[in-house]
Parts: sequence; structure tokens; C-alpha cells
Amino acid sequence: PEESEYMAISVSNQSSLGKIKLTASFKDYENLILWQPSESFKYIPINVSSAERTSYNLQYLKEFARVQMQLTYNLYDSLDRDIDKKLLYVPDSSASLLLTYKQNISTHYSLNYKLTGNRILQYGSDWADQINDKAFRLVSFGFSKNISLGSDQNIIKVNLTIDNLLDEEYISTIGYPEPDRSMNLTVEYKL
Repeated sequence: PEESEYMAISVSNQSSLGKIKLTASFKDYENLILWQPSESFKYIPINVSSAERTSYNLQYLKEFARVQMQLTYNLYDSLDRDIDKKLLYVPDSSASLLLTYKQNISTHYSLNYKLTGNRILQYGSDWADQINDKAFRLVSFGFSKNISLGSDQNIIKVNLTIDNLLDEEYISTIGYPEPDRSMNLTVEYKL
């Protein structure tokens, strides 16, 4: 079975400039299971007897009268001690920017930008070279509206989300492309 030890240290500060939070986390693994494609691109488990992952995270949150901005930036340092390489699928870095606009008490808009850095998707072997994947960016849009039907308790909630707004092609694992642009509309009636 996989075993891991985890430790995190976090410092935060809130002032008129906004809320800032810095976190460092350390994870040590024994018998970590990773999945890697075989020659026929069937994913097989590989055992990493010893590995580590260190993450540094910066979060910034600022609220204005109608706009809320949240910025997150992560740096990752990982190591498969068995082969002295970075762990599969762990990016060098990632970032996100979330902007939320409150038009009024019942209408909100959001825009989310996510960046995932370079990653190793497959280690080199006798039958294949190492495969690295380049960074990719995703943009999502959200809209929510509460519609009152006469009383405060009878409310229709409408939520629309559009993921991968710019229809970027990307993969998280070899042979498995991620979804193109997708839309999700939810209508909820509260009695």
C-alpha cells in the first residue's frame, strides 16, 4: 500500500492591500503508484518505492465594491528517488486568476484563467523516448442569476458555465484528450 507523510507551513496576512497567504508543503511517499502507458498505450501501474514532492503556494485575494480578484501561483518540486527524475504528471508550476463581478444582489459573473506548466507524461524506456508536455492555458466563464417569484422563498437559480472557453486542445495523459469547449446550464427551483 501507498504510504505518505505530509507537512505544511502557512503564513497569512490581511490588510487594506488584500489578503496574502504563503504556504509551503512537503510530502514524502513510499510505494507511490503511478500510471504509465505501455507499448500499446494501455496504462499500467508502476511502483515508485520512494518519492517526494514540495509545493510552494502564493494566494492573493482582493475585494472591491463589486469585483473580487483571487490570484494563485504554485511552484512544484518533485522527485522519483528510484530514477532521480521528476514525478510523472506533476507540472513545474501552475497559476490561476479568478475574477468575480457582482452586478447586483442576484446577478454574478466570473472569469477564470488557469495555467498548467510543463510536465513529464511518460518516462523514457527501451521502447520509447521520454515524452514531455508543454504548458496549457484554460479560460472558463460563469454566470449566475437568482429570479424571485413573488416571495423571498420561491426562487429560481440559473447557473451557466462555459469551460475551456477558447476551445484549446490539451491532454493530461497520453492518448486521452481532454474535453473541448463545454457548456453547462443548471436551473434550480427552490420551494
